[in-house]
Amino acid sequence: MFTDRPEELWDAWAFAAMEAELALDAWKKATQGLKATAFAAYRSALDREEQAAAALASRLVPHVGRRLRERWATASSAAA
Repeated sequence: MFTDRPEELWDAWAFAAMEAELALDAWKKATQGLKATAFAAYRSALDREEQAAAALASRLVPHVGRRLRERWATASSAAA
């Protein structure tokens, strides 16, 4: 993130959450041949939403945000 202003972090999270919702809808509606690609897009959108949520949480409640970022880093490294 390039900012730590709560309003901008909230906006980033809200846009990421909407993107994840749209990606979920696209995955549900995808034809069988596009399901895998749509699922990958959905997972990427979920990752971005989680990162945005952690950034917002760390700004508003630092100890909670730190735990979310650590959990996300652990999950990301395990998935790699």
